[in-house]
Amino acid sequence: MSGATHTTDLRTGRTVWQSHRPRLPGSSRLGRSIRTDVLVVGAGISGALAAEALTADGFDVVIVDRRRPVAGSTMASTALLQYEIDIPLTHLARQVGLHRAQRIWRRSRLALEGLRARTRELGIDAALEERDSLYLDGNVLPPRQLEREATARRLAGFEVAFLSAAEVRARFGFRGRSAILGFDNLVGDPVRLAAGYLRAAVGRGARLYSLSR
Repeated sequence: MSGATHTTDLRTGRTVWQSHRPRLPGSSRLGRSIRTDVLVVGAGISGALAAEALTADGFDVVIVDRRRPVAGSTMASTALLQYEIDIPLTHLARQVGLHRAQRIWRRSRLALEGLRARTRELGIDAALEERDSLYLDGNVLPPRQLEREATARRLAGFEVAFLSAAEVRARFGFRGRSAILGFDNLVGDPVRLAAGYLRAAVGRGARLYSLSR
């Protein structure tokens, strides 16, 4: 595995998520050939979510990482969990059609709602809290296009508010920028979240291996 991956540092310095050590499941070094139904490469948040879902479905899972668990890019996450994807709904509709674009956006929101519910069900304390989002006009969506984007999101079933430049300045202090105000996003501790999902997976029999201790 070490010969197949690059060893570029994913972050520098010390992040806010390193102020405490999460309770991680034990890992060991992989020194022999083994068999498994599914191999999950990476013991960060993505690998942890995949391993938890797979073990819940009864698969035998092995998780491997060249670092110790939750020591890579997860440690440098912004911790913003948003259903808004990178491509505006109106732009995506021009690329794939309105119905498919709406479906993609709705699936993203369902994924966020599912993560919130699953985290509660597993009893993981990751300091999840609801947060609103503010999308300012700019080179991707100038003011008039931003207003059309807000309308498109409402028609697709998303609760949003279009704020004029005056409203944005009064409420948030930004000058000369209109915005879309969205609701029901999340913030949380990504390290505690990943550690919790890893513990759930290992608790069901997943095996966790690290190339460094």
